[in-house]
Amino acid sequence: MSVHNPSVTVQIGGGSQVVEVRELVWPDALSLYSRLMAQAKEFLDEKGQFDLKPEKIVAALSENIELGTWLVLKSTGRDEAWLQSLSLSAVLDLATEAAVLNIGIIVERVKKAKGRLAGLVGGAQGVGVSTLSLPTKPSS
Repeated sequence: MSVHNPSVTVQIGGGSQVVEVRELVWPDALSLYSRLMAQAKEFLDEKGQFDLKPEKIVAALSENIELGTWLVLKSTGRDEAWLQSLSLSAVLDLATEAAVLNIGIIVERVKKAKGRLAGLVGGAQGVGVSTLSLPTKPSS
């Protein structure tokens, strides 16, 4: 898997066919995120916090076959006729790998951003308004 073009190779049909599952393009990633948020209650833990564990994502895809089908088509770049030729287990394997790859990217980026933002906020702690120096406009 390349950092700049994340993908995974999945063997289906008893290993007789190899399919590349790729990172979604931005509009499709937004659509996936929106679709998952529509099922948000499935991703809440007992404290009401989001819990995007792979098993919960797989369960959501299993319960929403249309979403899994959409995800397979978008992440493989294949067409409906190709999808119709696959077995149930092949489609579920591809949907699982596509979800793990794409949700993994989202979760990883959110964690990195959260860590960077926490570092910025943490570095600013203890700096009160009275000690904060603001740039002044030079006199002309």
